Amino acid sequence: MKTFKIDSTEDTPAILLDADKGVFKIKGRSLPEDAQLFYQPIVDWITQYCTKPNPNTDFVFEFEYYNSASAKKILDILEPIEKIHDHKTEATVSWICHPDNENMKKDGELFAKIVTIPFKIITSPSTIKKT
Repeated sequence: MKTFKIDSTEDTPAILLDADKGVFKIKGRSLPEDAQLFYQPIVDWITQYCTKPNPNTDFVFEFEYYNSASAKKILDILEPIEKIHDHKTEATVSWICHPDNENMKKDGELFAKIVTIPFKIITSPSTIKKT
């Protein structure tokens, strides 16, 4: 599959989806004017990837902040990843947040309860600043 990459902006996260290297990451702030328009190509890429996934997939979310429209799209991304995990291949989610960002940590805990994918919440003081 062709690598999917979007550089971050003030209102949108950096996206790197690279099946060859096994890198799947969304990082930054997510406040797109139209979350559906921004995230649909990402959901489509992941859905296509799920038809022939790597034996192991670790999807990394490293948000500084996101709005409620983006939260819905995060669930739309988690859904096909969950199907990978359900079909005899390994899939995990790493939710990285700054230790001082209690809201982001709680959001990760909430997403972890919604899905059946192994979900790691990682607090790291070096998050976000560089993409």
